[in-house]
Amino acid sequence: MQYCKNCGRQLKEGTRFCDRCGTSVRQSGNSEVAKKQKQIEKLQRERLERKKRQEELDAIEKRKKARRQEKRRKQNKVLILIAACAAVIVVVAVISFIATTMTSKDELWKNNVPIGGLSSDALPTMQPSVTAEPATEPPRSEKDNYSVYELSNGVRFSSPKSFTEETPEDGEELRFLDDNGAEIRVYMIEYPGGTVESLMKRFADSEVGKVNSSLAGSDWYLITIQDDDIIKHRKYIIDRENDLSVYYDFEFDSSLPAADEYEDNMDYMSENFTLPKANKADDERE
Repeated sequence: MQYCKNCGRQLKEGTRFCDRCGTSVRQSGNSEVAKKQKQIEKLQRERLERKKRQEELDAIEKRKKARRQEKRRKQNKVLILIAACAAVIVVVAVISFIATTMTSKDELWKNNVPIGGLSSDALPTMQPSVTAEPATEPPRSEKDNYSVYELSNGVRFSSPKSFTEETPEDGEELRFLDDNGAEIRVYMIEYPGGTVESLMKRFADSEVGKVNSSLAGSDWYLITIQDDDIIKHRKYIIDRENDLSVYYDFEFDSSLPAADEYEDNMDYMSENFTLPKANKADDERE
């Protein structure tokens, strides 16, 4: 490609004079115009190559970005699936635990295991009736081993003489301890309302351990709960005439040598912890 060195017009091959300005076009291949033209052409080629390389790099980066986004989407799907499965497992486990616990407790409420020497005439917890709590006249030798305390509503409580009377703490009517750490606490509170079985179930649900036995009448219940070696025994009486609840808690370690004696104490106290006869007569008439 030839150009006029004077005006820069592009000339056909073999032209001797510029058809614009008439200048002779005979020149060496190293003329300034030729050099300039070569530089322009070189720059154009380099610019085109850079553009092409940039387009290729942009295309590669675009493909990489698309692959990364697809990978993240797949990972997010997997994480969501795992979280959903874990949530389902937790919900199923919680429901199963609640159902099993409630079923277990319901079965315990329905047992009819008498406590100590109590009469088997007492009905199971889930079937309270107007049956009065069993009580027998203890032999004189047994009476001599207990001290009797009368509460303000006439209910009498028999405490083993092997226990020492202590100063009652807040909410307690009476409190007794022995050298082995066994303790007896007697309470009198306002009747909170509710059936016998609901009151007993509420108490058992608040304790840790297994219900060993439970019995109930129309206005009373007996329950024994064991947590490892610790026994917690309660007798609860509803004094409807005075709108009161009276009960005692007896707690001891069943692994001690005195455990058999504690069992006898538990039987005796529960048999002789009753409402005054006038109240019981009123209940029977109702």
